[in-house]
Amino acid sequence: MGIVFFVSVPVYLLITRWSLARLVPATASLEEEAVRYASRQVEIVKGIETAKALAAEGLLQQALVEHQVALNARQIGVDRPRAVYGALTQGLGFALLAGFLAIGITEKVGNTLSIGGLVACVTLVALATPPMQELLDRR
Repeated sequence: MGIVFFVSVPVYLLITRWSLARLVPATASLEEEAVRYASRQVEIVKGIETAKALAAEGLLQQALVEHQVALNARQIGVDRPRAVYGALTQGLGFALLAGFLAIGITEKVGNTLSIGGLVACVTLVALATPPMQELLDRR
């Protein structure tokens, strides 16, 4: 059963590598875009008198709305992979625990593992899985 646990570690590492390659850059670019949007809002508020004087308030408002719509679309594009990533890490943790239970029960039925050994193994897996998932979630 220890071999199964150590085989699952590379799967966690692959998921982490995927996260670093795909999610971190997407999140960073989204944050940059949100900062640009916020600074544009500040510029518009500061220049509202000039915009009113030039009768360009409607154009500025329309440009801001279009920018918000584009930002929302990018946010959705980043949120989907994040949700898939979260589901993968949670599913892997559940599958790992279920696999250990299945192997342990099979070993117990075959009288090659004591009940205490099964409890100890499953407890160790249950204690080791959440910290690994926490590390994956921090990216």
